[in-house]
Amino acid sequence: MMMELLLTRNNEEDRAVISNCAELEYLVLDELHTYRGRQGADVALLVRRIKRQLETQNLVCIGTSATMASSSGKGEGDEKKAVADFAGNLFGETISVSKKTGAGNQSQPFFQGYLR
Repeated sequence: MMMELLLTRNNEEDRAVISNCAELEYLVLDELHTYRGRQGADVALLVRRIKRQLETQNLVCIGTSATMASSSGKGEGDEKKAVADFAGNLFGETISVSKKTGAGNQSQPFFQGYLR
């Protein structure tokens, strides 16, 4: 959680690092499936703090996970929506769902959120 320290400590070096992030274009979280419960809430708040303090414009939030899935049992479309809703809650945005070809011939959901 180095980013949280940079955003909350009040010293000259940290402010310099944060000022260099003013035009941040991408925020990428790997292993999205691990951000549940308290850790997920902490990360979601950090994402919102990053957006607010950096005053980002058109930030693209990307979440990756090879094992994330919903077991709703209602079909592939509902699973993708459940994952998109999860990512949307984490990133604090509305996440659209589209398809991206994954490894092999399997098709994997791909989610991107844009801060407007």
